[in-house]
Amino acid sequence: MPIPGTPSPSATPNPPPAPKKSSLDNRLGQFKPSVEGEMSTKQLKWSYWYVTHHDFLRRLLIILLLVISVGTLGFGLYGITEYLFFGLPRELQYEKELRLLPNTASSQEAHKPLDLSIDSPEVFDADTDIYDIVTPIENLNTEWYARFTFRYTFEGGATTPKEIIISPGQKFVLAEIGLKSPTRPSDAVLDVSGLEWSRISRHTAPDPSAYVSERTNFLVEDAKYIPGAETELVASNQALFSITNATPYSYWNVDVAVLLKSGDRTVGVLTTVLDRLMSNERRTIDLRTPKKFGTVTALEILSDAHIFDPANFLAPGQ
Repeated sequence: MPIPGTPSPSATPNPPPAPKKSSLDNRLGQFKPSVEGEMSTKQLKWSYWYVTHHDFLRRLLIILLLVISVGTLGFGLYGITEYLFFGLPRELQYEKELRLLPNTASSQEAHKPLDLSIDSPEVFDADTDIYDIVTPIENLNTEWYARFTFRYTFEGGATTPKEIIISPGQKFVLAEIGLKSPTRPSDAVLDVSGLEWSRISRHTAPDPSAYVSERTNFLVEDAKYIPGAETELVASNQALFSITNATPYSYWNVDVAVLLKSGDRTVGVLTTVLDRLMSNERRTIDLRTPKKFGTVTALEILSDAHIFDPANFLAPGQ
């Protein structure tokens, strides 16, 4: 029987209430170390090396900066010295030479091609209501050749335009032969259009004069004029000469103009075309015409081989 005043053995005493944890304790309990934030052995070794070599690295950086500074200073002093003793004298020399150069505009003007030398047109009576109009022309340049179109205009008409190339140093005629007109075109005016200048390339021909001469070397010999007998029903005047192609080139066509001269005056003109004139070929030319020229004392023979037209050169074997 239980003794009064003592607790019953079957009755279990209540445990004392647990003390409440603070919020800081809760957070500490929830804290877990981060593996990612832990320092690796490699990092630890590098850190140790850096700490033990800090002074050495500092000295090395200072030495490197000193070398760069000295090098920069030395290069600057070299540049100043080189300019004072070499660069400045060169600039002064260049400036002196520039003063001696001609004005750019004047220099360009000096290197432009000279104008073509063109005489006044001459009109010759060829037959009844048939006329020849001729204008002597000469290219005074040694490197420039001219391409242009020409025609003659006169009261009541005009001739068909023709294109021509005048080579450097070439003398030729702008001719309209056998023009039919009811009236004599004494007022004929030469009309030149589309004039284009081209310069012989020094890369193609280092010596332009030799380049042209090699392609236009035509030798004329035995030139003479034989007037027809007045007793003949149709007087046949003759212009005779031989021409030799002394160039290494053969041509499909070579234009020839024969100026009949009485002293210094031209009294008539005859023209012909020599086809397939081969290199080193000598050809005798006999031109006959009923035209009356009066007294003829000499023949002036001009040729044009169209040397700036590649299509006019005969290929070997043609």
